[in-house]
Amino acid sequence: MSRIIAVANQRTGVGKTSTVINLGAALAEAGHPVILIDLDPQSALTSASGLDPYHLTLTTYDLLTRAETDLQGIIRPLVDGTWLAPASVDLTAAEYMLTRSDDHAQRLRRALRGGANHAQFVLIDTPPRLGSLTLGALAAADELLIPVECQQHALQGIQALLKTVDAVRAQSHPGLKLLGVVLTLYQPDSARCQKVVQEFRSGFKDRVFETMIEDDEAVAMAPAARKPVLSFRPSSPAAMAYRRLAAVVQEHAEGHAEPDGQADAEAHPAAEHLVAAARCVTFYVLEVAAERAAATAAGTRVAHVTLPRAPTRRAGQGRCE
Repeated sequence: MSRIIAVANQRTGVGKTSTVINLGAALAEAGHPVILIDLDPQSALTSASGLDPYHLTLTTYDLLTRAETDLQGIIRPLVDGTWLAPASVDLTAAEYMLTRSDDHAQRLRRALRGGANHAQFVLIDTPPRLGSLTLGALAAADELLIPVECQQHALQGIQALLKTVDAVRAQSHPGLKLLGVVLTLYQPDSARCQKVVQEFRSGFKDRVFETMIEDDEAVAMAPAARKPVLSFRPSSPAAMAYRRLAAVVQEHAEGHAEPDGQADAEAHPAAEHLVAAARCVTFYVLEVAAERAAATAAGTRVAHVTLPRAPTRRAGQGRCE
């Protein structure tokens, strides 16, 4: 059976797509067939694989919205041992639709359980927000891998994700495990990076991988060449780091003790507010996206919309303001 790993963090620029591409390439290089799933409407994984997300006929949008579409019908071969389930820009509309579906969190899970048997690993690239697509990825996954950039406030940014993981476990998927945290954009000579590393190792103990992905220009250049960094610059620091990370992921033993999510939340009491704010912004963005899509289809223009700076929830109420 495939190991399904969701790669998630609601912050942007942390290296989610780079991790999916290059960890997948390293696993395939080691002889483990891999399916990459692009669930991000920005479609960076699809574009980096040489496909045009504006002109694809079968994508993860179809997988999530059309019952007759299965995983085997949308995946495309990449390099040896790697397949891609591409995304399209229509995923924004899919997310809007899924928020109004009773079983949206289970759709991807059913599709992957029934169609990924030929792969040993499935890696899911998620959007940089805690919306229905990310929730679906968590519900489908066996494990969660969190890439975190070595920047200030990175620890605070993870708390909303951990609270969401707890909710997914409680509501539908108690077996979801935390595979670990991988630190990205690491600069060995930076005091700031060393402080971030220390904070994460203190909070997450051995769930922070010893392997860290250096801030290597090869990672930024490889997508333009439509290649993983392992093919683009095989001996670069980042390529070697992804190979080490893949080796650890392969050897990872099931049933490893996990950090206490509740304790993490108590250490950072702002986490609950972050979750509520993320959900409010996500819903608002989806409403705006749907309005813009409808206007585009009708040939009209929508006035510029400014997102609220700090959506909040009143105590005891479920609505956003």
